[in-house]
Amino acid sequence: QCKYGRWSCTNHSCPRTCSVIGNGHISTFDGKQYSLLSTCEHTLVEQSDNKQLTKHLRIAYMNLGNIDKNQLTIEINKTIVVIKSHTVIINGITRSTLPFQNDDLLIRQLTLISIQDLYGTVIVHFDGLRVYITLQPSFVNQVRGLCGTYNFITNDEFLTLNGLTETNIETFANAYKTFGDCSVPDQINPCLNSPANEYSARDICSKALKDAIFSSCLTAVDPTFFIESCIKDLCVDLSANYQDQIKCSMVAAYAHECALKSIIVDWMNVDNLASSCQNINYGKCPSTVPYSECVPSCMSSCSDISLQTISVWCRCPKDEYFDQQAKVCRVKHECPCYDQTTEKYILPSRSVQTPISNCSCTHGSLLCTNLFNDKCPPTQIYSTDISTCPKTCVNRRNYVNCNVTKLGCGCPSEYILSQDQITCIREEQCPCVFGLTNYMNGEVILQGCNNCTCQAGEWICQNTDSCDKTCTVFGDSHYITFDGLKYSYPGQCQYYLVKEQTNLFSIVIQDIPCGKSGYSCSKNIIVDYKGINKTPIA
Repeated sequence: QCKYGRWSCTNHSCPRTCSVIGNGHISTFDGKQYSLLSTCEHTLVEQSDNKQLTKHLRIAYMNLGNIDKNQLTIEINKTIVVIKSHTVIINGITRSTLPFQNDDLLIRQLTLISIQDLYGTVIVHFDGLRVYITLQPSFVNQVRGLCGTYNFITNDEFLTLNGLTETNIETFANAYKTFGDCSVPDQINPCLNSPANEYSARDICSKALKDAIFSSCLTAVDPTFFIESCIKDLCVDLSANYQDQIKCSMVAAYAHECALKSIIVDWMNVDNLASSCQNINYGKCPSTVPYSECVPSCMSSCSDISLQTISVWCRCPKDEYFDQQAKVCRVKHECPCYDQTTEKYILPSRSVQTPISNCSCTHGSLLCTNLFNDKCPPTQIYSTDISTCPKTCVNRRNYVNCNVTKLGCGCPSEYILSQDQITCIREEQCPCVFGLTNYMNGEVILQGCNNCTCQAGEWICQNTDSCDKTCTVFGDSHYITFDGLKYSYPGQCQYYLVKEQTNLFSIVIQDIPCGKSGYSCSKNIIVDYKGINKTPIA
């Protein structure tokens, strides 16, 4: 918010998304964009060596430039999912029907395949040509791979397994190959070998991505990355066999970024785009259901009524839900229920009996009554509405409710699971955590020069004015601010390193060209105190 000529910003932690579109065009969690031409399988995201995450996570992608051959592998805890040519294989078994849910994740499908862990901290979308991986802030400084480090710094995105930051993209990509018998080729612009193809490609991509339907988005989202990515992919496709596939995926990717800026572009309303894309079944919905890049975040299909999770991209009218079995939109009371145990749909008002319960299909949800008097651990209760992703003392700071429930034991309302994952306590009874140690209410630690006290599971720290902070300048104009922000600025002028608001003092640095390398070197630092004693320091 703009206040008195200054930006006043909130300090909320937000999830970040890494995307891979087309033939290896990557936008990292921290916003770096680059292209990698490779047919090897590479790790996009994996846990780093910090080992602070409580779950196993690894996502790998093999890009063969074809919607029917590209392969995505997701490992969450003990579950391994392989997606290729619209086929989903879970722990080695091909799944013919979706949705699927187990103790680790939930998978759904309509025009794309969506995967999320049950805590909502990892969300993956894949349509064969586009991969979107969204991580919650609990993964900050905890991951590495082609998607970068997720630490809000762009100059260390090419961090390798040995802890070094590569400058060569081929060496970096080779570090994250999953198989050793594949080599990353030299990264040469494919259009250099085909000027005629480049001219034709630029015309096709520019017309598609600068169509009048995108006019409201052009100033909000720069289309250059998408246009250049489209051009490179068409230059690779010398035979023009995949021209529509490339064009449609890039248009959809750009429209998706526009939607994230709250600018909805119904590009399927452009006749020539719609016909060429639907001819290859890209973004195709049933005739009565329109395609959209922006669908409400939950309950877009009949199965969502019971699952209540992430959305799909075929949009039904308001208050209607997509019946994935019949491929039509229905009002809620006409929705069938999906029984994941039997992988079958149950018609409205019908009943089914399981080994432990009687269930009836009502408004798209299976309502079950337990046949046995189950015993729960002390402090827990038995209910038909227990969350599969409960709030705990461990995840409470970044907790996202997955809204998926089950029949079983859990905590009563107003209680959460303690550190032992068994006992139910009030949230204010949670301990504070520092390092690998738990601290109870009232315990004090020293953080910097501040005393921090554990109160109701949160650290309350004194804000003393006596703490010294240091700003550092080193090498080729690399800076670390008083607050720890790292950045580089290779300018060759005089700059204020610091200036006191009332002009009591200032420190100026003078940067000059350093030899013939193009690097900058710091020649002088000039200190001014109360307007006198201006002293150059060599």
